[in-house]
Amino acid sequence: ADAAAVNVNFWITEDEANAYWRDVLTVARDEDAHSFDAPGAEFDHRDGRCTFEVLIDHFDLGDDPALNRLASVVHAADIDDQLHTDALGPGLLAIGLGGLDVEADDHRLLERASFVYDALYAWSAQQVAGD
Repeated sequence: ADAAAVNVNFWITEDEANAYWRDVLTVARDEDAHSFDAPGAEFDHRDGRCTFEVLIDHFDLGDDPALNRLASVVHAADIDDQLHTDALGPGLLAIGLGGLDVEADDHRLLERASFVYDALYAWSAQQVAGD
């Protein structure tokens, strides 16, 4: 079977990846939770926009200039052919991929990533305040 990259540490078959995504969607349904970033998820890349942007639109958060600035960074890091669209995109992509190598615990990785996004949001707020 074809191989699909899941992270930079290992490869799984396409069948294994599809089974994983089905499990993610099942858990979200069973827990009455929102699914994202999985094929068939409630929130995923849509119309050239990354999931972060889709979430901003869905929850009507687009009137926050700092969040929109952050969204431009996330878009650049998350959409393959858009890395050049924001100078901070490559750095965020490097942090995200590198994080997979240094933190095996998903809950701890989420905690650490939250700090990065909080810091980027604070920076974004300072940037838009100066405009």
